[in-house]
Amino acid sequence: MSINQAASNNAPSLTVGPTSNVVVATASPVRLARACLRFAGELLTSPAILLADLFHRERTLTRRSLIAYLVLLALASALSLGVVSDYRLEVEQAWTVLGGYGEAATELPQLAFADEIRLAAAEQRLDPALLASMIIVESSLRPEVVSRAGARGLMQLLPATWRALRPSSVCDGEHQAPACGEDCIFAPLANIRAGASYLRAMLDEFDGNFVAAFAAYNAGAPAVRQVAAEELSIPPYPETEQYVGQILARWIALRALDGEHSPVARLAHPGQISFAVLGVSAGLWLIFVGWAIVKGRRTGHPDALV
Repeated sequence: MSINQAASNNAPSLTVGPTSNVVVATASPVRLARACLRFAGELLTSPAILLADLFHRERTLTRRSLIAYLVLLALASALSLGVVSDYRLEVEQAWTVLGGYGEAATELPQLAFADEIRLAAAEQRLDPALLASMIIVESSLRPEVVSRAGARGLMQLLPATWRALRPSSVCDGEHQAPACGEDCIFAPLANIRAGASYLRAMLDEFDGNFVAAFAAYNAGAPAVRQVAAEELSIPPYPETEQYVGQILARWIALRALDGEHSPVARLAHPGQISFAVLGVSAGLWLIFVGWAIVKGRRTGHPDALV
């Protein structure tokens, strides 16, 4: 048999190459899917494996299982950050909508110092119900209250703020109650006028954004300016967030005849954050930190954990 004949006889075997490529091409997605399923299983079982290894004095955890756990921890942490970010954005949007709610003024019910509140609100172009809401939240309508930080009166003004707002007053704002005169930090009308003037200044600075103005009244204008670059109105202070929410809720209650059924009442409480994802993330971190501490002590060297 010649070489050419042998080549022609062996020619059909050359088709094996392309055929085998097709088999590989069709098998690769299957293998990839199986690998993904295996890794997903490792992700879900990695907490149990880590806990089991925690109670063994010898090393039983593989690097692959540890990597799977770290990936799961990273995913849970990223999801938690996303949940918190989405919730804060939802709150910001809801409170921004409420910012336009104060454009129309309303009459006050029979509250203490209602006449003083109406006068100060008219002078500063404010909704009397808004001003009353701030006073209720700040001092519960008690003109002689002094906070732990030294803020005084119905609108809880610091002595330094009082002197800046009322430079001609003979009262320096440093003394204790009762009021030393009509133009005193403890005098209801003088205190409300000064507080309303400060709130108007904050509204003007933050382009009429009521939420930012409330936050600045509580946490200071510099703190609000720092978060303004992130298009946020409230610094990430729990006390300030609670303060703003209380004012908005009280404002709605005073503005609406039936606060519970007001169409804007739910905006002051845009919903509760889901703690399930946060709990899972915190639990995973607790397991990992506990495992790392225990294993690190047993091995005597952090690099010898696995």
